Amino acid sequence: MSFPEIYYDNQIIELTETEVTELLSVTEKLDIDITIQKVDDRYLFVPSGLVGTVRLSTRSVIIAPRHSVFDFDVILRMWLFVNFGNLDMPLSHLDTKPDNLASYVISLFLNELNRISSLRARYIQYIESLPYLRGNLKLPEHLIQSIGQPFSLLCVYDDLTLDNPINQMLASAIRKVKRSGFGSDSFLLNRLLNRFKIISNLSGSDNDSRLDSIIAHARSSSIDKHYELVLTLAKVILLDLGSTVGVGGSVIQAFLVNYDSLFQDFVTKVLMNFTNIKLTPTPEIIYADWQDDLGHDHIKKIQPDITHAFNPVTQTCLTVIDVKNKVPVARSNYFSPADVYEVSFYSLILKAERVILVYPLNSFRENYIMSIVSGAKILHLTAVFLNLSHNNSVDFYQEIRRFCDSVSRLL
Repeated sequence: MSFPEIYYDNQIIELTETEVTELLSVTEKLDIDITIQKVDDRYLFVPSGLVGTVRLSTRSVIIAPRHSVFDFDVILRMWLFVNFGNLDMPLSHLDTKPDNLASYVISLFLNELNRISSLRARYIQYIESLPYLRGNLKLPEHLIQSIGQPFSLLCVYDDLTLDNPINQMLASAIRKVKRSGFGSDSFLLNRLLNRFKIISNLSGSDNDSRLDSIIAHARSSSIDKHYELVLTLAKVILLDLGSTVGVGGSVIQAFLVNYDSLFQDFVTKVLMNFTNIKLTPTPEIIYADWQDDLGHDHIKKIQPDITHAFNPVTQTCLTVIDVKNKVPVARSNYFSPADVYEVSFYSLILKAERVILVYPLNSFRENYIMSIVSGAKILHLTAVFLNLSHNNSVDFYQEIRRFCDSVSRLL
């Protein structure tokens, strides 16, 4: 296969009919909506807001961000942090720069899982018919059952077992890697398959909330951070965040993210996890309702990114934090009219005293402050910049702490 072709997220990519089928198959599995237009005999795809890699049967495509702050390494670092980041975890996994992120996630999962010396056992409740009493007798059910089975006892008991949901989640991920064909280290993969051969697959359908509940239970059971990291990697594989699909005899592999949403998720996680301030994602807030000429009711809603000291009863807060995925070139661009109108309206509806706008940069810059005076009221707006240029995890975390301290001082 030739070198990857590089496009930008607002650039037109011309596809063949086969490539359209392949791309639609993999984006459907990733739960990403895309639009492909047919103009004459040409298929045109504009990956607005998407970045990542796609390996089609005919070529590899890299979709790069539209502005220079977000090169692919930064996208990777933010994505890894949003999905796996924890200040108590080892930092080394944030320093790798793979050509293909889906393969990297699989490799990271297998290697980190191999480092776990012993699997966690867990007490599981069993209900069985036995010829002897074990644990407690389920008396009402036993009396009903004993009519047809007079020589068995219906017992309920707990037993310590490796075949529990935590290890089943890991086993399911290993077997999915085997089926995908993207486990490059076949010796390691077979070793792990053999190690987990006594563990059954996780029953039922995989979904985000179910897998999160298993990870949360593991965390509450004082499981170590390394085990938690491996479970999170297993979740990524099971939910196809780095997806592989078979199309017409070819294996198509892709990792695509919406980096507008990614930057917002990144800033939200940083502020909510690494400050002691009461910050919350804001629910949708209805600020107006109206009725059209046909008598149909309509409502108007807002949803700021993050709020400080939000009161759900009064639907008010002290501070609104809004994340802007744009790069201000000069001070005159820090507060564009559109940004000021938007956050001023948020402040009006939520009765907020302060507004913080978060911008990405590839260098350090001090905060910039503007005040809007309206009669006796003063609204303070502050631009806070997050430097994303660091090329190693230690500096990356130091910048996170600096950014959090900067926002905390404003609150």
